[in-house]
Amino acid sequence: MPLLSVVDTFLAKGISGVRKPVSEDNFIPIQYIPLSQLNIDPKYQRWINTTFVKKAKQFDPVLVKPLSVFKRPESIGGEYFIADGQHVGCLAGVYVKDPDTFKLPCQVQYHPEDYTLQQCVMAEAEYFKKFNFLRSSVGTIAKLRADIQMEVGAALQMLSDLEALGVHVEGIGAEDGDQVFGYAKLKTCIHKYGNTYTKRAVEIHKLHVKRGNWKKPLNGAMILGLAAAAHFSDNFLGNGKTGKAFDVYLADKISKLSVDQWIKKTAGVIQDVLIVENLVDHFNNGVVYGVIDSPTIGDSRFKKWQEDPIHGKVNENDNSDENSES
Repeated sequence: MPLLSVVDTFLAKGISGVRKPVSEDNFIPIQYIPLSQLNIDPKYQRWINTTFVKKAKQFDPVLVKPLSVFKRPESIGGEYFIADGQHVGCLAGVYVKDPDTFKLPCQVQYHPEDYTLQQCVMAEAEYFKKFNFLRSSVGTIAKLRADIQMEVGAALQMLSDLEALGVHVEGIGAEDGDQVFGYAKLKTCIHKYGNTYTKRAVEIHKLHVKRGNWKKPLNGAMILGLAAAAHFSDNFLGNGKTGKAFDVYLADKISKLSVDQWIKKTAGVIQDVLIVENLVDHFNNGVVYGVIDSPTIGDSRFKKWQEDPIHGKVNENDNSDENSES
């Protein structure tokens, strides 16, 4: 089918826009740049997918499209930075002979000579985000990384939150802290339960990892469930025997089951509620079998917690997990 025939079907559906004149001169020409001159700026770039590089086994030039590259002003070094195509560069670096002299096709954009380093990084981050948005391939974490460099308020707040929690997602946040897999759920947790309960959940998770019962990285969905459990305990169990026993149970007993077992069949917008339900059921079984010295938690308390206004918060951040994009 001719391409323009396909376009006609779009037009028939009302998909149209302003038609602007574009000539060959408007396209970025292709240059061949040595690998040894190409750089990556981790401030806005996504992490390298080492599994992808390992699985490739070879470099196939037939599959290569030009890399998107920026050249920074001579006043700050005049170096070439890859805005898109870092995985292609890594494949070449691993699998071609003489990588120091090997060249890749690049479309080079030149920053104005009076640009500062920060202006360069912001322009590159904006291009990275726009380019990948059009391709629909950029993930949540990659967008966050770019937005931080573009100084978007919500992204800077998230960076601050992650640092305060002592965790990072793909290097964003407290780089020396624990890594969290499941950024979407962690984001939902911060949005819904706030930093105090999220911090408490992170510490419980880390405690069970330290004991060797759970494995790293920390799991975002489990953090969400633990934050919900802490909120439930504080607001609906109180400081009596049951509340104190449940808090001890969260700190001492729950790693008898793996994280995967706790979150199994809980995915969705009420994942936190389902995980707490699992925890309450497990706690009550412990009471019945004499493992836990406490009254059981009645259904009425759990149902009242389900009616708490906190569950009315809009979880617009509860999107599918993007962490696998690294």
